[in-house]
Amino acid sequence: MKNVILLFLTFPIVLFSVQGQTDIEKEIISYLIEEEFSPVSDESFIDENEQNKNLKDQEEVSIIIISESRIQTFDTRIDSLEIFQKRGLASLDLYTMNDFFKKNQSSIKIAKFSLDKIKIIYMSKDEWDGIMNQGGWKQYHSIYGYIPIINLSRPGINESLNKAVIYYDAKIDKLGGAGFLITLEKVDNKWIIKEKIIAWMS
Repeated sequence: MKNVILLFLTFPIVLFSVQGQTDIEKEIISYLIEEEFSPVSDESFIDENEQNKNLKDQEEVSIIIISESRIQTFDTRIDSLEIFQKRGLASLDLYTMNDFFKKNQSSIKIAKFSLDKIKIIYMSKDEWDGIMNQGGWKQYHSIYGYIPIINLSRPGINESLNKAVIYYDAKIDKLGGAGFLITLEKVDNKWIIKEKIIAWMS
């Protein structure tokens, strides 16, 4: 697993959704999901029968993606370029950071995509809120077991379209989740993760 550095941020509730995801945003998001969730590591997990399993033993993993991007606001007193760079995002530049801030003032639909070895279930925020209101995580587990549920931001992208920053979080329970900020770079026409820091953990 890649080394990460702890960073605390706060994020507000999604207010509304609009259309507008670009092809390059879809490209970045699909790469990120494949890189972070494909069953190719030596990491183990506990399945619904409380059996220890290795990710390599899985032919396919399942995840749930909230189908609207997450709105995020930032406090300029603590969310400055200098702070982000000191906390571990050394490659982040001002243009990319500002693009990230601007795009995530509103929410858009996440374009659907498919990946080998990852079964993606799309859930609307209204569906998610309904599950939480009806029975919380107990209700979620009764329907989906311990499939991780993913929230994604829109990626901020630089002027040359070869660097990006994105936020995502993954949760399996009230006290089983984490959020991450990640910088990416396009090298030889392929996106790679440059840096990854923890925004929060429960």
